[in-house]
Amino acid sequence: MLQVLRLTMILTMPVLLWAGWRVAPDLVSIANMRYLGAIFTLVWAIALLFLTKTAELSSLSGLSGHEHEKLVLRLAHIRQRVWWIGGIALTCAVLVWFIGSLPEAAGSPLAPISVGFLVGVGLSYLLVLPGWFNELYAFMDTIRLRNERNKRTESALKQIGDGKKAPTGKAATSQ
Repeated sequence: MLQVLRLTMILTMPVLLWAGWRVAPDLVSIANMRYLGAIFTLVWAIALLFLTKTAELSSLSGLSGHEHEKLVLRLAHIRQRVWWIGGIALTCAVLVWFIGSLPEAAGSPLAPISVGFLVGVGLSYLLVLPGWFNELYAFMDTIRLRNERNKRTESALKQIGDGKKAPTGKAATSQ
């Protein structure tokens, strides 16, 4: 469902920007491209925030050796994905600025369609990143819940063990 929503966003943004350009040809100008470029800055900021949140996972306690190894490999893949998104956002921002800075391109319908596509790509990543945060926090909550359950189990076993020892000690002192 998310992929369909992302594809819809990528395909509708060029149409919307082209329609807006037909009404207001100044839409594709250097000043306006600066505002559209802010979308890519936002993508970068959220992606890097996600990257810092993944660093919290490496200090998560209660993982077995196999789980920790699996987590380290998964984090390497996540870092790759975040840098990939950052690279795409940077490329899109430069292309949006470049298209907006060309006076010849402002008169062509290709400019708003191209910029719309690039903005659609940036916005589609803004749809993906919250899902990644949800996955990250769900994983951390699962591990914390498991750790808390293990602590309660150990505490209950210790109380049971202490409970069995206590009557034996009383019986021995009363004799």
